[in-house]
Amino acid sequence: DKLYIQDVIREDMLADRFGVRLDPATTHVFLCGNPAMIGIPRWENDQPAFPETTGVCQLLHEKGFDLDRHGHVGNVHTEKYW
Repeated sequence: DKLYIQDVIREDMLADRFGVRLDPATTHVFLCGNPAMIGIPRWENDQPAFPETTGVCQLLHEKGFDLDRHGHVGNVHTEKYW
């Protein structure tokens, strides 16, 4: 079966299958790879404007994670791969 990381995050598969909970209070997430998968937002007045395709950044943001941005270190860290 083909599985996307967005599905793993959206459906809490890490918790269900491996007992690992992604908790914004205790977890840092590092993302690198295909920009469509990551979904790095543009920032408008300190609010994220996510791409049309739902990426991991948006899913984590919706779960209470804080995204890195200029002048602010959160608990979701990204690297542009290309």
